[in-house]
Amino acid sequence: MRIGHFQFAPGLWTSFVTTGLLVLLLWLGFWQLDRADQKQAILQQYMDRVKDKPVELNRDQQRSEKERMLWRKAVLHGTYDSRYHFLLDNQVMDAQAGYFVYTPFHLDAEPVWVLVNRGWVRAGLDRRESPRFETPQGVLKIQGMIREPPRAGLILGEELFEQIAESSYRLQHLDIDRVAEFTGLDFLPYIIHLNADEPHGFKREWHMAGSGR
Repeated sequence: MRIGHFQFAPGLWTSFVTTGLLVLLLWLGFWQLDRADQKQAILQQYMDRVKDKPVELNRDQQRSEKERMLWRKAVLHGTYDSRYHFLLDNQVMDAQAGYFVYTPFHLDAEPVWVLVNRGWVRAGLDRRESPRFETPQGVLKIQGMIREPPRAGLILGEELFEQIAESSYRLQHLDIDRVAEFTGLDFLPYIIHLNADEPHGFKREWHMAGSGR
């Protein structure tokens, strides 16, 4: 092929590489479009369900159906299980490193637990030490939003549950099935984001639907 005074004669390998790159770019383009469609669908589902009145999670007979429950506001009656606090690592807020604190919540009169994200706490300078926080005792009524577990984070080691205090375990990613296996508790297949105005929580600046957090 001649372009002006230049003769363009790509070799066989050059043609293969160029074709491969073109296919890759096309695939990435379609993948981005698909992700955009998925995020739009999640946002629409969120907008539809956030208008509904809160569900009484203790009484809802279909509470184990995750797809039906996602993005609904929820009211829960029960107790925090202070034997376990799961600290999700590598969470940055206001340019500071910290953790999201997940505490199991036992639904009153039911052998069922759900993980509650109580918010963000700052990590100390010494990573061998756990942040200090309090967990209320006794039966409580709490309110929050039902959400997907966070996307898998960076796994820095083989140990999933790194104990850094008597009841505090640092995690690189949150896997509800692994948490259930570790604790021996029966967990619902989603998490609760504690409302920002609820007591017994920490710093909460929840992201919109589709953000993965």
